[in-house]
Amino acid sequence: VGNGLKRFTLRSNLFRLAIGSLCIGYFVFHAMEYAGQVDASQDFRAEMFGRQVMSEVHEDALVFVQGDRAVFTVWYFHYALDQRPDLIVIAEDLLHFDWYQETLQSTYPKLSLPEGLPWPQSVVVSNPERAACYIQYTDQAEIDCE
Repeated sequence: VGNGLKRFTLRSNLFRLAIGSLCIGYFVFHAMEYAGQVDASQDFRAEMFGRQVMSEVHEDALVFVQGDRAVFTVWYFHYALDQRPDLIVIAEDLLHFDWYQETLQSTYPKLSLPEGLPWPQSVVVSNPERAACYIQYTDQAEIDCE
């Protein structure tokens, strides 16, 4: 009985090791298969877009940014890289939230926000000394400055 139990335990351990190795191999194989598809290390579109925005918008402009790709890229260049501190960057899609208006007032004390629901045009009217630029990124940079 003792030898039979030892053989059973040995076979059971070998079986578990084989199954574990197969599972690990399966996941490693699929990870390597998809690694090239998710590797963004050579994708410079956001960097080129950010540089283009920072070089083309007017000095002291109100910069209305629309869409996540554009917003996060412009925020990164403006806040993280500290480029173009003269600009007032406004995420157009967030403008109707009270908390975002408070954040804008705190970040840009000289920005005049109209009472009620400020829309981009009402913010432009309330800040006549600043040019307005409207930015988005779909398949290419779209920069429209007045």
